[in-house]
Amino acid sequence: MSVGGRAALVAVLCLSQGTGLASPSLGGRVVAYCEAHLNQKVGSGECAALAYQALKASGARPRAGPDFPNRGDYVWGLEVFRIEATPDGPRRTAEFSAILPGDVMQYRDVRFVRAHADHHTAVVKSIDPATGNLRAFVQNTGGRRFVVEIDVHLLKLSKGWIRIYRPVPSH
Repeated sequence: MSVGGRAALVAVLCLSQGTGLASPSLGGRVVAYCEAHLNQKVGSGECAALAYQALKASGARPRAGPDFPNRGDYVWGLEVFRIEATPDGPRRTAEFSAILPGDVMQYRDVRFVRAHADHHTAVVKSIDPATGNLRAFVQNTGGRRFVVEIDVHLLKLSKGWIRIYRPVPSH
């Protein structure tokens, strides 16, 4: 780990442990963890390992219940948003403004114009509530088993669903 990466990690750990530095929101701590680990392998390098470790280090429950609706459909907290492809276009359960940085995305059988994911997990970095375009942290995508940022255009969903969860405190 680089010196800068170590310093960022120490700052994240201090924030998550309340050691006198200004304490951002739980979601802010999740984003800070992901930023501190850009271009690094987190845990096993699997996509879900990034969310799991970021939530754990930030004081959130890493998994918030049994898989739903099917085995392997991870539940990362309180569901705040869902978008599903339909023959009439994407259907969503809430406004894009319901999505916040640090929320965790769980994909199932997703297809966009040029991208697809049968099963994937990502962490929201930022969202444009007017367009539904968001920036997310992921790993294990495109053959890269380290943390990178990607753009997701939710309204271009043509197959599958994405559920977005708000992290919940571990206690």
